[in-house]
Amino acid sequence: MKFRAHAYTAVFLALAAFGLAACDSGEERAQEHYDSGMALLQEGEPDKAQLEFRNAVKLDPAHVAARYELGLYLKSKNDIRGALGHFRSAAELDPNHVGARIELAEIMLVANQLDEA
Repeated sequence: MKFRAHAYTAVFLALAAFGLAACDSGEERAQEHYDSGMALLQEGEPDKAQLEFRNAVKLDPAHVAARYELGLYLKSKNDIRGALGHFRSAAELDPNHVGARIELAEIMLVANQLDEA
């Protein structure tokens, strides 16, 4: 009986350790998608990169850098409304993100929304 209890405990601990080791946090997986997206940008694959940025944002909606890069991609495709949303989110999440704030100001100036710019 004592052996069986030890065996169950050992199995439980092994499964728990395996489960923890196999399970990355959403933030870690989001960072992996972001890093992959940046590598794809370096390789000249912006369409593939934006998919990685989207995956990063799905896993971690507060991933500022992925939101910013996604905003840049959408702006390059003339999806200003979509870009605006990502730049605005990036600036709200990190008020010191200069790039996002500049992009927001530029969009607002072009839209003649001087007060918001």
